[in-house]
Formats: sequence, C-alpha cells, structure tokens
Amino acid sequence: MTLVSLLLLAGVVGLLLFNTSMQQASFTTTALQERATNLAAREQALEMELEELRNPQRLAAEAQRRFGMEPAGAPLFLSLESGEVTGERGEPAERLDLVPNQPTRPGVLDPAPIIETVIGDVPADQVTGQTGNRGDTARGSGSGRGDTGRTGPQQQQQSQGEQQDQQQQRSER
Repeated sequence: MTLVSLLLLAGVVGLLLFNTSMQQASFTTTALQERATNLAAREQALEMELEELRNPQRLAAEAQRRFGMEPAGAPLFLSLESGEVTGERGEPAERLDLVPNQPTRPGVLDPAPIIETVIGDVPADQVTGQTGNRGDTARGSGSGRGDTGRTGPQQQQQSQGEQQDQQQQRSER
C-alpha cells in the first residue's frame, strides 16, 4: 500500500514539474515572439529612415540649403584644339522647388457633414412604440439612430408611420 502511495505521489509531483516546465517554455516563447515583433518593427522603421536619407529630392534640398549649390545653367564647351568657348553664357538656372505641392483630397473622401436639427423632445413611445417608463426621448441613447437604424428623412417617414399605427391601435381599444 505504501509503495502504491509513493508511486502515485511521485507521479503527481512529476506531472506538476512537467506542467511548470511547459508553462515556463510558453512564457519564454511569448517573450521571444514579442521581442521578434519589436525587432521587426524597428527594422522596418530603420529601413524607412534609410530610404528617406537616400531620397534624391532630400539630397538636392540639403545641397541647396547647406552648401548653397544651385542647378547649373546652360553649359559652355571648351575646344581643346583652338581654346575657343562655344555655347551661350546665360543666367544660372532658378532654384528648384523641391517640395512638391500636396495633392488635393477628392470630394468623395471629404463629404459635406449631415446636420439634423431636433426641435424639442418627443416621448419615446410616440417614436418607437415603446412605453417611455425610463424617460427616453426621441433622441434615444445618443447614437443618432432609432431602432430602425435609419437617419434623416427615412427615420422621419418611419416615425410618422409608427405614430399612425399607434393611433389606430389606441382608437381600436
């Protein structure tokens, strides 16, 4: 009997140790996955920064700002045999506008706001057919939608139809 008890006790202790080691491995795996995710995000940020530093527009702007470099004007050519300069000497070219204009946002992505005017409070039982024992108003819980999920004229038509149905039900009683 004691041998069986010792075997059972050893088995339980073994299972506890195995479970503990599996949990530790799980925590280690989670920590390593989180670290890998953070390192991948950092790598991506550094690659984006490197691409920005390699950008020819940025290099040209830096050359103009720091070193006063300007775009070349019309080229002149020197003939080595005769020593004659050919080409037209002109004014240096104007400074490049290296900052592009921001694109305008299409009207589809920036629609005009929808403004609804609510005049006074209408009891909820007149709008939704419920008894207004909680003091609800036509504005509901602030979601801007009635029970129908409609807004604007659709909701007004629905509300008027519900009111007429309620009045008919009251008159039938």
